[in-house]
Amino acid sequence: MLSQRMAASYALMAWGFEAEIKPIYQQAYQEFDSALDYLSSNPTNSSAISSSLADVQQQFKRFTMTSQAADAQVYVPGLIDRSAEKILKRMNEVTALYAGALQ
Repeated sequence: MLSQRMAASYALMAWGFEAEIKPIYQQAYQEFDSALDYLSSNPTNSSAISSSLADVQQQFKRFTMTSQAADAQVYVPGLIDRSAEKILKRMNEVTALYAGALQ
């Protein structure tokens, strides 16, 4: 649910709470980035898991590029929310693939 935490934090920053929320956003962002790297580098991933994680990485790149507009004080919470929703959906699929691999 890190993608949802990032989106919610981003929205709060867009609404003027940047000073209070930016550290929370940055922590969630770093946690997601680290977790995605960890999962993607797992040598035991099936091809389906690797493919799904590659899709998540592409969506996360879009999320990152969009969120960097905030550095120029231009917030686009609608785009961030859509990206976060796509990431969440895909990560739920990845979780199901991992669960299936354990059975």
